[in-house]
Amino acid sequence: MSLHETCEDIRIIRRIGATDLVADACNSSGRRIPNKIRLDDHIGEKNGRLVWGEKNFTQSAGQVSLEQTEHGAIMCAEMRKDRDREEINLSERIKNFDGRLDVI
Repeated sequence: MSLHETCEDIRIIRRIGATDLVADACNSSGRRIPNKIRLDDHIGEKNGRLVWGEKNFTQSAGQVSLEQTEHGAIMCAEMRKDRDREEINLSERIKNFDGRLDVI
């Protein structure tokens, strides 16, 4: 099930050396289950771009934010090297499996 359509209170938490996605994922009975995914385990930086399948993008990013759109939860990051703003759609790869968020 889609991240942005089945979760509430979706947010980005930035800490030293890592960025987490935190959300309450609804399960099949409607119960909200707190979840956290360390995005640095799944997203990296390659040639100034945010990419899935790499690691540790936080080392290359300045400001990180989250935008909720009709197309999904979009993480935006200002890349330190060239100061360009990069975006990656978290809803493309993070899914809700009955109250548990996983990267596919």
